[in-house]
Amino acid sequence: MKHMVAGISHDFRTPLTAAMGYIQLAEKDEGLSEETEENLKKAYDKTKYLKELSDEFFALSIMENRSEEELSEISFKRLLENITLEQYEWTVKANMKFVADITENPCMIRAAEVDMTRLLLNLYSNAKKYAKGSIKVCLNKDESNLTLIIENDLDEKAVIDERRVFEPFHREYVGEQGGNGLGLYITKRIVENYNGKIMAEKRDNSFSVKVILPL
Repeated sequence: MKHMVAGISHDFRTPLTAAMGYIQLAEKDEGLSEETEENLKKAYDKTKYLKELSDEFFALSIMENRSEEELSEISFKRLLENITLEQYEWTVKANMKFVADITENPCMIRAAEVDMTRLLLNLYSNAKKYAKGSIKVCLNKDESNLTLIIENDLDEKAVIDERRVFEPFHREYVGEQGGNGLGLYITKRIVENYNGKIMAEKRDNSFSVKVILPL
């Protein structure tokens, strides 16, 4: 079944990418009516959504079939710092308060870097959707585990059921950012694939996701 999902996802990606390209070409026609422009935009957005779903399922199938030879010792701290620096730009533009509390320990873990990268990007993407004015990231290590927490404050309109946030296609209020409802589900699958634990918590006006990975 996993190989079939990978194959179907792969076969969908190319025609969807092509369709997005054709729609973009059509949008450049200066003689389009306002209605046609709006319809093309809707078509592009829907096609992009399907492409994103296909990409997510393809990446998930690859991750779950990863061999031991594809794993290596990587510094989770270094990876987190690099991705945090990349994410910092949008927090500045959005006038977000950003706090990072990262251990000095390199936090070496045996994993595929692409999996850990997707895990971190998904968590930041989720925080970006919900955050109202602040984001905090913490990384700590003990003798047997590393613990990552990404916390953000909440928009007053946000309604989150922390019991369901890891379900596939589960989407609640996500501000102006939207989403396909797979980010935290795939993050959970990644964490569990590495024998870790993930949990979400909503307290007053904040929401956090905690990831625990064995070293």
